[in-house]
Amino acid sequence: MAIGGPVGYKRRERALERPREGIIAMLFLVISQPLPTRPSEARGHRQRYWEWIQPLLDAGEVRSVYGRAGRGAVAIMDVESNERLHQLLNEWGDIIPAEYEIHPLLDPAQMQDFLAR
Repeated sequence: MAIGGPVGYKRRERALERPREGIIAMLFLVISQPLPTRPSEARGHRQRYWEWIQPLLDAGEVRSVYGRAGRGAVAIMDVESNERLHQLLNEWGDIIPAEYEIHPLLDPAQMQDFLAR
């Protein structure tokens, strides 16, 4: 289930779409592990996080985002450069300090193109 209810589901279909028009997809699976704090102390930060990420979901730079059981989130980011990924992770970290595990991904069309070579 997505954190924040409909937000994750609203853009879920984007995970299967081709990259945005004219932009080469650079997909990353980002797994956040927030620094230890009391959940009650993080409530305002979590609300601010959703305000920050919603425009990214709407623009397609974040294809989907899900909460992790306990704490943290998992996001599929579709960015145009490593610098943009770096910028987004810094913005995310300013809202909720965390460590990130980052995995580069190939979308299904890119994988099929690769296998066809």
